[in-house]
Amino acid sequence: MSCEVCIGCSVLVRNVVSEGRRQTVTLLNCEIVSFVQVISARKGEFETGFDRGGQTREHAMLAKTAGVKHLVVLVNKMDDPTVEWSEARYNECRDKIMPYLRKLGFNPQKDLTFMPCSGLTGLGLKDPLDEKLCPWYR
Repeated sequence: MSCEVCIGCSVLVRNVVSEGRRQTVTLLNCEIVSFVQVISARKGEFETGFDRGGQTREHAMLAKTAGVKHLVVLVNKMDDPTVEWSEARYNECRDKIMPYLRKLGFNPQKDLTFMPCSGLTGLGLKDPLDEKLCPWYR
């Protein structure tokens, strides 16, 4: 049996920790194959989430601890005025998080997928990215 688990907010993390015994039993009954982690490309937000004690680190560690085999990292808010679908900003976010994910035990070649997107407009999620808007990602 397999199930998808996505830990996306501190409320859920608190509930998992506070109801540890019941949640552990639930997690032991399924294999967590993939996990989608959403990070913000917005200037300042990515840095806050990734600094020591940030939720980006916490969620990645929880995913690996839970036995996740494949991590999809959505680089969100690429449409933000501080980013404007910049390949440099996408690469900066990816390159900053990569050593930490490698340290957790994820293999960049086979365990990690990075995707730029805009949750606000749905680009890169429900709609394909326009080649004119984001020619560097294929």
